[in-house]
Amino acid sequence: MSDSTLGPNDFLSIVLPADHSLARAKRLLTLAEVQELTSRDDMQTLAGLAIALAVAHFSGSIEALLLHALANSEAQAGKRPTLNYVGEMVPPSLPGKLRLLVKISSETRPIDTPPFFLDEDSRETQDLFRVMNLRNRLMHHEEGIAMGTLAELGAQLAFVDRRWVLDISPPMPVDPWTTITMDDAHFIVQAAESFFGELQTAGAGSDRPLVFLRRMR
Repeated sequence: MSDSTLGPNDFLSIVLPADHSLARAKRLLTLAEVQELTSRDDMQTLAGLAIALAVAHFSGSIEALLLHALANSEAQAGKRPTLNYVGEMVPPSLPGKLRLLVKISSETRPIDTPPFFLDEDSRETQDLFRVMNLRNRLMHHEEGIAMGTLAELGAQLAFVDRRWVLDISPPMPVDPWTTITMDDAHFIVQAAESFFGELQTAGAGSDRPLVFLRRMR
């Protein structure tokens, strides 16, 4: 990231990530649908990769918009921030970035439009956070690793062939790839396309219905 300093007369421009990742996610979904009837394992692998690509696109767009909003807000307040300083204001988690982006977008909306917020009670927003978490578990799953004390790992002494043997059979974590569904994959690809349009709709005060956001009246 550039360490340029922004003043009150400067305006940070952004170029959102190209939708190459989203296009590939859609192609993977098409392949996953073909495999759904013949190989559940292949279907879940392809759908999981589609989820990872869709979340990557969603995350990149959220971060770009958030940096844009934070930098211009700080500059217009006369604080002359550097871009590296603004980058440090961005929350580490994707849900945190999402909450802050919606908050700033509402605060900087036109004065004649109602404020809005992220509707965390809606099923769609809860599903969005759940699929984000699933993506993290897919990418950071430590397959086959179990750690703990002997008691925690279920160690038991057994007398086998006239000698004592320490038997350790720890409960292994569920492989997150086996929990993937086509519904989750379709949902996150659609959400990656529709969320930003909804954010723009809310900011413009449009009467179009909202899914992830809620207006204050």
